[in-house]
Amino acid sequence: MATDSPPKMRVSLWRDFRPERTLAYKAGGASDAKFFQRDDQLQEEVFALHVGEGVLNGVADDDLRATITACLTEDFAPALPPSERTCRKLERFFEVAQKAIESGKAEWSDSEDPAFDDEPDPYRVNMLLAFYNQMLWLHEMFKDEPGVSISVR
Repeated sequence: MATDSPPKMRVSLWRDFRPERTLAYKAGGASDAKFFQRDDQLQEEVFALHVGEGVLNGVADDDLRATITACLTEDFAPALPPSERTCRKLERFFEVAQKAIESGKAEWSDSEDPAFDDEPDPYRVNMLLAFYNQMLWLHEMFKDEPGVSISVR
């Protein structure tokens, strides 16, 4: 069983930002202001999930850990354009995670959170399963919304 997970993740949900007024900005010391047009890709964060424990805690297979990490951090890298980070792209993560969960490769492990005062032992959690369910909810809620994208860091 693995418990050394990569750094904690932050999943952000973004949508196209449509300001009520024209926005102007100056770039790189230019003297003239430039204006954002309606078709520019301005985004605003509308939801954030801070994962408090390592998503891959309990996944021992190094290749599987690398694949799941790539499904999230590479496919939803903030540097990618929003059109390449749509909710529908989560389907690759769902496929890989579901196979890991169903095959028993995502094990239950001790939680990194401290036990409650009346509990002497830490509680057990399957972090991949919990994260899978959270991402499934996010996908179902926003998959058909236009202009929505996801970033993972």
